[in-house]
Amino acid sequence: MQQFLKMILNYGLHFFNCFRIIYFTNELSDRKGWIIFIKEIFQV
Repeated sequence: MQQFLKMILNYGLHFFNCFRIIYFTNELSDRKGWIIFIKEIFQV
């Protein structure tokens, strides 16, 4: 159970970092930005 919670926390932080990077570089409206975002998330 603790391992599962740790995994979720790490995933959440990774997701947040990826989102923050793309959001603040203003690539959110760009399709390429979304592709990079999705690739980054699934790299966990």
